Amino acid sequence: MDDNEMIAYIKKYFPFESTEKVAKYLNLSEFKVRTIAKKNHVYKNENYLNELKNQLVTNRRKWYEKNIPSFSPTFVQEQLLYGSLLGDGYISRGAQRSISFAYQEHFGESQRDYREWKLSQLENLGFRINGNFLRSGSHSYFTRLRNDLYNGSSKKSSLITSSVNVSILCF
Repeated sequence: MDDNEMIAYIKKYFPFESTEKVAKYLNLSEFKVRTIAKKNHVYKNENYLNELKNQLVTNRRKWYEKNIPSFSPTFVQEQLLYGSLLGDGYISRGAQRSISFAYQEHFGESQRDYREWKLSQLENLGFRINGNFLRSGSHSYFTRLRNDLYNGSSKKSSLITSSVNVSILCF
């Protein structure tokens, strides 16, 4: 294949095909194909790029959902969370890009021992103390809980005690 045929092939297929596929057909490196395309002002088609982006987002979502850790609190752990939600605990959006919500509560130094005890009860669920915050990771469990227990940005305390059917245990 001479240079003119190679350029014609790149002009025809490069905008709509993967660079790898074009390079393989021409028996060139991907770098060489991109160099020839750029030199001849041949660029990827906008629709092709959008399709690649959508596929990337779809694959990333599948990977994320497959790698969500299981979150199975025991009855006692659940009661501890519900009781904490009646007090200082709250459910809020996780990290800025997070899809799910997370549990957290702020505390003063005088409450540190109690929070460390609570952490010992919840640590296997991914809870951590960071500064003066007891926090969980973001998880769909807390998103569902938030949908059940919050009205907008306010807690529905009556729901926590009645419709969720909580029986708070004394520790």
